[in-house]
Amino acid sequence: MYCFKCGKELQVNDVFCDGCGANQGMTSQQSQSFSTQQNTSNITTVAVKKGNQKVKTVVIVSICSIVILGLVIFLLARPSAFENDLKSARISVLTSAEVIGKSYAPTANVAEAKRNRESAFLMSSMSFLNLAKEYPEEQERVLREWDLLKQEIKRQFPEAAKLLN
Repeated sequence: MYCFKCGKELQVNDVFCDGCGANQGMTSQQSQSFSTQQNTSNITTVAVKKGNQKVKTVVIVSICSIVILGLVIFLLARPSAFENDLKSARISVLTSAEVIGKSYAPTANVAEAKRNRESAFLMSSMSFLNLAKEYPEEQERVLREWDLLKQEIKRQFPEAAKLLN
């Protein structure tokens, strides 16, 4: 007679297996039924574990894909250094153009204050045009933007537009 669980050879009167300790009091039919149930249970457990592993893999791949997609969108959507510089230069030119025709606090030398404001406008205009040197690949765009900016200055700030001629 052999142990139904581990297959070790047993004595005829053995109730428990010396190798694994399994109760040998079952009939051979009960033993087969028990063994089949155990095998079915093991197969089901393995199938569930494999299914869970597939689900985990799909979840991990999905999360990684979403993170990578988010990074790509972030990197493509943010403005370039050129865009930021162009925007800052435009604001600087318009701000300095706006203050040319205005006098603020009375000063001892009104003419000198006006020259300072005009000088600030011309310097910011030159900074704008220097973007074409800083970004040679964007030179045409800088010049187009400059033409548009001059038209806006002529409409809104005629006194500053005189300095551009």
